[in-house]
This record gives sequence, structure tokens and C-alpha cells, in this order.
Amino acid sequence: MLNDAMRKALLSALLLLLGRAVLAADYTAYYDLINTAERKFIAHRDSSCYVEYDLAFAQFRPYVKDPYIAAQIAFSLKDERRLLHFLGIAARQGMPITALDAAPLLRRGLDARQRALVAQVFKDAQVQPPERADLFDFICTQCHVSDSIKLVMGTDTERIRAFRTSEEATRRFLLDSFLVHGRYINERVLGITTTAGRASFLQRTGRRDPYAEYGQLPPEENELRLKCPMNIVLHSKCFFSDHQDLFARAMRNGYLHPKDFAILAETAVLWHHGTDDGGEACTLSPDPNGYFNVFRGPRQATFTSTPEGLLQVERNRATIHLQTYAADEAKHVLEQQHGFAFFFDFVDRP
Repeated sequence: MLNDAMRKALLSALLLLLGRAVLAADYTAYYDLINTAERKFIAHRDSSCYVEYDLAFAQFRPYVKDPYIAAQIAFSLKDERRLLHFLGIAARQGMPITALDAAPLLRRGLDARQRALVAQVFKDAQVQPPERADLFDFICTQCHVSDSIKLVMGTDTERIRAFRTSEEATRRFLLDSFLVHGRYINERVLGITTTAGRASFLQRTGRRDPYAEYGQLPPEENELRLKCPMNIVLHSKCFFSDHQDLFARAMRNGYLHPKDFAILAETAVLWHHGTDDGGEACTLSPDPNGYFNVFRGPRQATFTSTPEGLLQVERNRATIHLQTYAADEAKHVLEQQHGFAFFFDFVDRP
């Protein structure tokens, strides 16, 4: 029989487990913890941010870039124990050691002894497999077909039609098999894109690299993200707009980062500002709010760059649990001045 003290202890443990299960089902808590950790480091440049990082990584399966960023912070604070700890988390999430040098801070700063310690961490790490590794070849094939046509289609009508047909089929698969179930194919499902993974796919399937003529490209793992499904959705004028609520649900469930959600929303606006309809017709209703204020690539904005506009950007970001614009601007300064790498998505977006 259980006495009162044991019952209370058991009840507390069950409530704690239940609370964590409920929390883990909603990734907005994860995004908020990571955002707070980054802002604390920007403000104090000390280890106080570890609290939020520890909570986030204990309760959720992290995006690979987040423990990698935490490792950079630890290195900047000369905290070798925490550096190895955070890199171990990244390694268990599928980050290959070849991505270690994605940040100039680590590429230039790690000495031979530290690199040996890091190598051992990666060697010992038990990698947590992605949720649907069985889909890897299918998604890679869809991407390969799309890229192979895109790079040679020019203005050829038949090739353009084939390109659109291929990508529409992939988007239909994403919708029917994932989005309607509150999910999306991101790194949690397939892992991040890597140069080795792509080379293995090409070799196993006997396919030619459509980018071979472009010479040596940077390691794909340095982007710390899954590229193909995101790119194919970006190529559509209407897909995100037509299914925005489903993308929002996938984001809450941890299958789409708020930054990716914002990029899709802003790109939809730019599509409608352009003259090429992409073979699609749709209406933005309501017109999506801006999240980046001004694009750093195409010099277009979704609204005027003014103090009021910046305040609106911050309000918009808060609604999707995206890091504040002010914090992202401070992160860009740290990148430029100290060699941090904070951004692993589309480089023309702040």
C-alpha cells in the first residue's frame, strides 16, 4: 500500500510528466525559450542563457541549428564543457561533424586539442533517427526532377509545363500526406540536407548531378536545414496562401520553423507584386503581414520602412513566436564582428 507521502510524490511525478507531454505537443513554448535565450545572450553576453537552452533541449527535439548556436555561445564564453555538451546535442540530432565549421567563430577558433575532443563527442553520439527516413529517396527524387528541368527549361513552354507539373505533384503529396495532419516535411522528418547524403542518393539511383557544371559548391550541411520541400513550396505563387492555416498548425507542432513560415508568407506577397503568375491564380485574403520589413535580396518590402513599420514587424513576429527583429539585427552584428553564425535559412532575409 502507498502511504500519503508516496501518493503525493507519485502524483507530482505524474503531473510533471503530463505537463511535459502537453508542453511538448506545442512547439511555441520551444520557440519562446530559444528566443529568450538568444536575447539574454545579446543583452548580457554571459551564461545566463543556458537556463532557457537547457529547458528547451530537455523538453523538445531541437532544431539542429539551436544547439549549434548554443555551442558557439559557449565557445565565445570560453566554456569548453558546455561547448562539448551542446555539440553533443547537435550530433544526436543528426548534425554531421563536417558542419562544425559552418560558423567562422569555430572554424577559426577551435585548436587541435579542442577539435580532437569534439571529434570524440561526435563519434560517441547516438544519433536519433529522423521520423520518416523511408521517404528520403522519394523526396530527393522529386527535388532532383524539379532541379533537372528548372536548370535547362529557359523559356521552353513544354519544359516549363513539365516543371510546374512535377512541383505541383510534390506539393499535393505534402498537402495530402502531411499538412492536413498538422505536419510538414522538415529536418525532424528527414534530417538536414548534406552533401554526403545527396552524393549517396545520386550514386544509389544512378542519377546525374544537375549542378555538376557549377563546380565545387559549399557543403550543404552548413545550412543546417532541409532544403527541398521548402524550396518547392516557395516556387508556388498560391500554395502557401491557400493553405496558410495548415502551415500555421504545422509550425505549432514543430514541423515548420517560424522563420520558414515568415519567409513563405513574405514570398507569397512578393509573388503577387511580380508580373509572372507562375501559371497560378489566387487572391491574398487577408494580405499577409510583413515579418522582415525590408528584403536584403530583392529590394522590395511588404510595407514602408518606418518606425511605425518596425513596430508592426515586431507585433507580427510575436504572433508567430519568431525572434524579435531587433534581436535578429543584433545577431547580424555579432556575425559581422565576431564570426558567429545565427542564420541558416535564406541569406537574403534578415
